[in-house]
Amino acid sequence: MPFTPAEVMQVWKITQLYLIRHGIAVAREEYTVDAQRPLTLQGRLKTQRVAQCLNALQIHFDLILTSPLARARQTAEIFKLKD
Repeated sequence: MPFTPAEVMQVWKITQLYLIRHGIAVAREEYTVDAQRPLTLQGRLKTQRVAQCLNALQIHFDLILTSPLARARQTAEIFKLKD
């Protein structure tokens, strides 16, 4: 008889990898250095909704890795706060 996914999870620690792109950032024209472009209000709100949906699905992160870009770090912080 095959194991259910829950039974497999109990026997083995399964690593799941989620790749999440940063939220909507301000226009390139507004910043001379691309790495400094932050999220827009819409980008923050949409990212918060995605984080809330993942939280509702009981998807939690043990580790969050991000690039040093401002918008990527802001996105990671939103996911960190919702976890």
